[in-house]
Amino acid sequence: MIAYENSGLAISFEPGDQNIAESIETFFLRFATPVLINIMTSLEGLENIVDLYPPGPYTLFAGQQSIIVGRYINEMVLDISVTGEVVGNDITLDFPEVLFPETSEDFAFIPKMWAIQVIDYWLAYMALYGEDQEIIDLIVDLSTRFGVLTDYTHYEDTPVKVLVVRAYQSSTGVELSWNAHQAGVDVRYNVYRRDKNSGAYILLTEKPITETRFVDRKALAGQEYVYMVVAYGDDMVTVSGEVEVTTEGEITLVTAQPNPFNSRTMVTLTLNRASMMDVRVYDILGREVFQLAEGRYNAGQHSITFDGAQLSSGVYFLRTTVRDDSGVTRTASTRLMLLK
Repeated sequence: MIAYENSGLAISFEPGDQNIAESIETFFLRFATPVLINIMTSLEGLENIVDLYPPGPYTLFAGQQSIIVGRYINEMVLDISVTGEVVGNDITLDFPEVLFPETSEDFAFIPKMWAIQVIDYWLAYMALYGEDQEIIDLIVDLSTRFGVLTDYTHYEDTPVKVLVVRAYQSSTGVELSWNAHQAGVDVRYNVYRRDKNSGAYILLTEKPITETRFVDRKALAGQEYVYMVVAYGDDMVTVSGEVEVTTEGEITLVTAQPNPFNSRTMVTLTLNRASMMDVRVYDILGREVFQLAEGRYNAGQHSITFDGAQLSSGVYFLRTTVRDDSGVTRTASTRLMLLK
């Protein structure tokens, strides 16, 4: 919540987390490279748009996207302006005549996205300021209407049994399976997923399914997900425990040894599959200073020497971009410290 209120960036950990050092490194790289600060959105006819979440102003950091979601009633065309600061300079981005359609099947996911933003905001608020019954009622209402599970979504006076869910990553996505109920019982299942650092679940199944397995084909590489399965039957609801899955990214590891370094360091990259790879070095202002590699590389470990003899001492960022045969692009960043 402090991050929300001060246009900052937050990170959280849970007991037993195994990748704290890696998470802190990624957090630092983002925090050290703000792309656009004090972002404000101006919309002609703003009075027709309500419940914008999260409230502004915002800060956009490297490797991050900013999603602002609100509600409106009637179709309209508005001019949108986004203002902010880049390295002390004011910048304005104009988007004229943006259509806000009355209905659109292509954007049917937007209402649920809005609900998730609202729920995440108020969960963070209560984590800082304490529980509030009015806020809890709002969260439960949104959870019920939009299929988003939270710690406040529960079933009263209903016998609950625990499902055992197993999950693993395959070539087609994240595969989940769970134990079935006794024969002769008509049971339907819904599968939910959330990001590990988010409190709100999203519904993955378009409608309840009868099979005891499900493949999440929309899971992204290099992410930490938490899954839950809810079963519905006659006079009963069964809620599974949470199961965590870390999806394998195209880039397993990017390291530089030594780091800090004097003039030269060895960059080692490990690819999980053959991919097009581009490796570049940027200074603290985001200016490209060197391209280390470009081309197609096989799966496995690759080592590249970075010679910074012509560069000044300071902090640099190594950005590795890979694109697999399906066209999916992933990026990893590593901080380098050059000392002479």
